[in-house]
Amino acid sequence: MFIPLLNQSLTNDVYIPDPPGARSQLQQQLDLCFERLDHIGRTIFEVDRDELRPRFDQLQAQAEAIAEEVGAGGAAEADPDAALRPTEALRRLRMQLTQLEEQLGVGATAPTLVRDLRWQVPYVERIVRGHGTESEQQEFEKLRDQYQRYVDAEDARGLKWVYNRLWHLHRAVTEDQMWHWQTKLQDLKWPGQRYLNREEAAKVIAEADAANGRGDLPALRDACRRLYAMLPGSQLETAQEKAAQSGLRGA
Repeated sequence: MFIPLLNQSLTNDVYIPDPPGARSQLQQQLDLCFERLDHIGRTIFEVDRDELRPRFDQLQAQAEAIAEEVGAGGAAEADPDAALRPTEALRRLRMQLTQLEEQLGVGATAPTLVRDLRWQVPYVERIVRGHGTESEQQEFEKLRDQYQRYVDAEDARGLKWVYNRLWHLHRAVTEDQMWHWQTKLQDLKWPGQRYLNREEAAKVIAEADAANGRGDLPALRDACRRLYAMLPGSQLETAQEKAAQSGLRGA
């Protein structure tokens, strides 16, 4: 092949490598497949469909084999056809995952992260629109647009980033709301709470009640945080999970 601009003839095949980011896109699609596999594995256990376990194990092994091939990306430089193999294998894997998901009665876009974001996005939107500042509302709009783009692109890493940013925004808004800490205080005053030091906790609860009575947000917030620090580890996690949902009652 003669190239006039170079005034040279090339006898060997010319291979144009993938553009920057192509391999990362492949990795993102693979990450989403592992998300789907995780959801499928838990669903098989939850609905007692052990007869599908061998098929699940087979697809898990296929995904791991593709991951190894994607990780050994240097082979594509010597063999252009090698660059296509992971892409084609991943396409077949995604089709097979869809078939298995249909057998289980779960959607093709039902990995845990995507499923959680379906309720998280409108939930955070209600909180931000009802109580956030103008800049916080603008940040939410950007996150919502990015969320939709990442869903369309099946970008697992991007969805994880949106998930974390949404909860960060939710926390920034709710921590400045009196109703948020009032709800947390009610959870912390629940009779079943077992504090490491009950006498000290009773004193802090009294402080929190007094702060709530006079509408003192900083003092109420400080007292609630001190009460959380007095909870045992496992009980602290449970209380924090309940508190994270408190915005539903305060929106």
